[in-house]
Amino acid sequence: MELQKKILEELNNNKTDKNATYTKKVVGNTKNDIIGVPMAVLQKMSDKYKNNCEQILDLPYSTYEELMLKGLVVAKAEGTIKEKKPLIFKFLDLVDNWAIVDSFCSAFVYKESQRSYFIALCKELAFSDKEFVSRAGIVLLFMKLHDSVAINMAFKLYDRLTYGQYYKDMALAWGMATYSLYDESRSLEYFINSDIPIGIKLKAAQKVRDSKKLSDDYKAKITYVVNHEKVWRAKRAMEQEETTE
Repeated sequence: MELQKKILEELNNNKTDKNATYTKKVVGNTKNDIIGVPMAVLQKMSDKYKNNCEQILDLPYSTYEELMLKGLVVAKAEGTIKEKKPLIFKFLDLVDNWAIVDSFCSAFVYKESQRSYFIALCKELAFSDKEFVSRAGIVLLFMKLHDSVAINMAFKLYDRLTYGQYYKDMALAWGMATYSLYDESRSLEYFINSDIPIGIKLKAAQKVRDSKKLSDDYKAKITYVVNHEKVWRAKRAMEQEETTE
């Protein structure tokens, strides 16, 4: 295909060994070859090709960058959520790593008039049993909506999800830390009262501590809460084990 050859040529003309080494280190496992093209180049290419979304999505591919380009093009494509939804699912079914998911989410555009449809999309994605599809729904929601209604809705969603997939669990932890930036009080309440697994809370607390935008007081409160719960859960588990013996 001429378009695929053109895209591959453009990608290879912009690759660097330094970027290939960095991307391989950061991305981790992926079944696709990594060329080593800077993200800035991929962003420019996606702007150029976003009006050819379906054509780009249908092209065969063998590299990380080609798949990244597909995601950026789908994210930026014009159209309503209903029009884009089949393309979104088609793309996400191809994804095998967190970096492409997160870049897709960051680049995603929609109109405010589409808010209810966007929320419905995020929920449908989040409930998928496919790890990276679910991650996309979680990340899209906390990247794009930060008001109190969205935060409350997101926390209710978190409590209804299944857990145990690493990149999905990490997205939940990231979401909890992100919402802390917008509503410390509500987020602290969720840390305290939610039955979400303690492992996710511990990861979220670490992300809170790593933030340069949250207060030391809030960080101390979150650390105390999760450490206290960790000890309590361990004690309860031990007591239950002794009861069954």
